[in-house]
Parts: sequence; structure tokens; C-alpha cells
Amino acid sequence: MGLSYFWFIAAAVIGAMDLYFGNAFLLVISAAAFTTALFSFFLSSVYLQVAIFTVISLLVISYLMYER
Repeated sequence: MGLSYFWFIAAAVIGAMDLYFGNAFLLVISAAAFTTALFSFFLSSVYLQVAIFTVISLLVISYLMYER
């Protein structure tokens, strides 16, 4: 549970930036940070948390790019 507060704060800050700027990529990163925060309760390894965050972000961004 070491970085769970960090991930929740990151999701909140990036989500607020998304509301201000209206950028879809910020929404993707905010959702990935929130999902990683939920997983961080069960995973203590920082490397796994960063890997989950990266994989979720890249998968959703690649899906958005493919749909356009």
C-alpha cells in the first residue's frame, strides 16, 4: 500500500487538469492512475504498479488512436 495515496492524488490532479483543458489523453492517464491506485492496495512492488500504469495507458491510447 506504499504508493496508493500517490496514485489517488495523481488521479485527482490529472483529472482536474482534464476538466480544465478538456484533453482526452489526460482522462486516459487519470483513469490509469486511479486503476493503479486500486491495484496498489494488493501489490506492494513499485515496479508492478508502474508497469500496470504504463500498460493501461498505452493500451487505451493505442485504442483511441486506432478508432480515429
